[in-house]
Amino acid sequence: MLMIMQVQFGCFHSKQILLACPLEKSYNDITQTLYRIISQEIEIMEVLQLKYFQVVAKYENMTMAAKELNIVQPAVSQSIRRLEKELGLSLFDRIGKKIQLNDAGRHLLKHLPEVLEPLARLSDEMAAFRESDGEIRRQIVLSVKSTSMLIPGLLSAYSKIHPEVAFNIVNQEEEWDICITSFMYNVENCRELGANVTEALLLREEILLACEKTHLNEGSTVANLRFLADQRFVGLKQGQVFRDMTDVICMADDVSLQYAYESDSPALVRNILDSGGVAAFYPQLTWGPIKNPEIKCYSIEGGPYQRDIVIRQKNKNKPWLASFYSFTKSYYKNLLNQSWGGRDSV
Repeated sequence: MLMIMQVQFGCFHSKQILLACPLEKSYNDITQTLYRIISQEIEIMEVLQLKYFQVVAKYENMTMAAKELNIVQPAVSQSIRRLEKELGLSLFDRIGKKIQLNDAGRHLLKHLPEVLEPLARLSDEMAAFRESDGEIRRQIVLSVKSTSMLIPGLLSAYSKIHPEVAFNIVNQEEEWDICITSFMYNVENCRELGANVTEALLLREEILLACEKTHLNEGSTVANLRFLADQRFVGLKQGQVFRDMTDVICMADDVSLQYAYESDSPALVRNILDSGGVAAFYPQLTWGPIKNPEIKCYSIEGGPYQRDIVIRQKNKNKPWLASFYSFTKSYYKNLLNQSWGGRDSV
């Protein structure tokens, strides 16, 4: 028996599928065959994209959603664009720089709990199942957005005391249990916390400008960004937390810099700076000393510009999260007192 079926994929396109089915095949057999074909065609949406969509839909504002999610705004925008591409339709109407939920977006928002809530319950049930079998997995999902060069020492010190705890270090777009990030000090509305999130200040440090001594007058302690606008710079890529801060500083001074090198790695930025011939924004403490004796760090005229390094924990009923949260605060405090001579306080 041959059967031709018109199947709708997504919202805008369909396909005719030709099924060759023996007469004795039941309706359920045919349905299962069809399901396998459809499963191969449909791109599966990521659960994380749907969660991001929920928050953006709540505010109808990418920036406010990014603050609640504790990720950078471009990451939220990219996630929404990917979701819309996979669905094959727009979920928001774009009016200038504003977005407004449209009919398709409202329909998706209405039915999302039917998808996400069972998944959340299943996750809890599986956790309970593991624990009932004595298989308690003590894992911390750690998001590192700042002070990445200090993390190996932190994890090594903690693991010596708690070897049973495993770590999953994630990128900026993923969900986390604990997050180490930073914010510009004294900038309003940048320290908003999402629901059930606690925060503690680890340290405060000045954002400096590092360049070869020959570029400034001998004895200078302060650098004017405009004076260095024609210099080649090395720095983190746009979207990285520290780069976003330094871009704000440039915008405040109406200065456009020439980035010759951009990287995701603070260690690589420091190494390129050490090689000479470039300038860079440089954190006062957390990137460590510059090895090149011809390079000096200067305060930025109009400052001081400072950033707060903070740790955030989602309030989950896992004692090892509280343990690592407390240990990290002590670890940074000891670094301030021992390695950095207590130059800044938490």
